[in-house]
Amino acid sequence: RIPKRNFQITKKHGENSNKIKLVDNKEESPLKTTEEKASKLLQTAIGTSNKELLNIDLENGGFIVYKCKAATPQNMYHGYSVSKNSNEIPDHIKSILTNLT
Repeated sequence: RIPKRNFQITKKHGENSNKIKLVDNKEESPLKTTEEKASKLLQTAIGTSNKELLNIDLENGGFIVYKCKAATPQNMYHGYSVSKNSNEIPDHIKSILTNLT
C-alpha cells in the first residue's frame, strides 16, 4: 500500500500567487493554486521517483512540481507551479499527463 502523500505550503512558493519571489538571491516560482487543490493533485501526481512528482494544473494552464521534503513517515511534499512549456517537466511525463485529461 502506498502511504498517503501530504502537502505543505512553504513561504518561498506561497499559495494562489503569480509573483516570482527572490529568496537568497534565487528566483522561486509561485504556487498558482490553493493548498487544498495542490493537495488533491498531489494524490495523483506521477514521476520517475518519489523525490519529485508532477501533475497537470488545468485551472492554471501549467504543471505543479512536487518535491519530497525528506524520507519521513509523514510523506510530506511542497510544490510550485511551472508553465506548460517548462523544460523542468520531461517530455514523456508531459505527454502522459496531457493525455490523461
